[in-house]
Amino acid sequence: MKISFDEMYAYVYRVWKAAGATDEDSAVMAKIFTETTKRGAGHHDIRNFVQRIEKVKSGAVNPRPRLKRLAGFGAMEGWDGDHGSGEVLCSFIMKRATDLAKEHGISLVTVRSSNHYLCSAPYVEQAAEEGFIGFIQIPQKTPASTGGEMNADFLISIAFFALMLILSPLPTSNSPQVSSNSLK
Repeated sequence: MKISFDEMYAYVYRVWKAAGATDEDSAVMAKIFTETTKRGAGHHDIRNFVQRIEKVKSGAVNPRPRLKRLAGFGAMEGWDGDHGSGEVLCSFIMKRATDLAKEHGISLVTVRSSNHYLCSAPYVEQAAEEGFIGFIQIPQKTPASTGGEMNADFLISIAFFALMLILSPLPTSNSPQVSSNSLK
């Protein structure tokens, strides 16, 4: 059966909303699942959506998480994700990280009590749309890295760096030296 991406978006939105999510979180889920499916990789896409619904039914994923800021200092923040979907939580902390990086030029935002976030691309792209380079790091010793199921207490770390002008002198056979802007 073939459906359009608009139909897929509407389907994911409706189902996630029916699972108890807010309009905003339903839109996040619909966008991420639709965009990752458009990539055509054949994994980490709409095929994973059924699993998310099963996790909601089992109580492992909270479709309406209440995010709580645990700590913050300057360009750094830590959050508790209340066992929400990784897609919603990563989108949220990406937004927080870019907001902080706009103020500080760099940021680090973490979330605990999260779940699988599908794939990194949507969040890295979210940072790029704001003019930042984004990184997602999952600690090495998560249950998933040892072949087990990821539990809701693993930590996702995301750091964002503002694109900065980098000038460095290049040696030449003639004077004066030439400067290069490697990121422009």
